[in-house]
Amino acid sequence: MMKSQGGLEWLGRTIDRLSRLGHNREPSPRAGEIGIGAAVAATNMCVANNTVAILLNGELARGISDRYGVDPGRSASLLDIFSCVVQGLLPWGAQLLLASSLAAVSPLALVGQVQYCWLLVIAALASVVLANRRAAMATYTPAATESP
Repeated sequence: MMKSQGGLEWLGRTIDRLSRLGHNREPSPRAGEIGIGAAVAATNMCVANNTVAILLNGELARGISDRYGVDPGRSASLLDIFSCVVQGLLPWGAQLLLASSLAAVSPLALVGQVQYCWLLVIAALASVVLANRRAAMATYTPAATESP
C-alpha cells in the first residue's frame, strides 16, 4: 500500500528537498546516506518489521544512491543498520515486546537500556560523517602550479 499510494515517492521527494535545504549545490553522498537511513527508519517505525522496511525501501535507496553517488553496497549496509537500530528501539516492535514480557516490565522501561542500538546508531552516523571526509580527502588534488 505504501508503494501504490505514493508514500515512498513522497518520502523520496521529502528527502531530496531536505538534503538541499540551505544549499544551492549538488547533493552530496553524505546527504544521500543520511536520506537512505532516514527513509528506512521512518518506514520501519510504521511497519515495525525491519525486513519489510528494507524490502520496501530497496527501490528508493537505489534511486537515492544513484542520484547522490552512494556506493550500492554501502546503501544496502545503511538500510540494514538503520532498520536494525529502529527495530531494536521500538516499544511496539517484536524484540522489545518479547523482552518486556519475559522480564515483566514495560517496553518503555527497556528502551533506554538497549545500549547496542544506541551505540550502533552513533557508529553509523560517525561512519557517514567520517567516511565521506576521507573520500573527499582521497580525491582531492591540489591545483597544479606551472613552473616557468
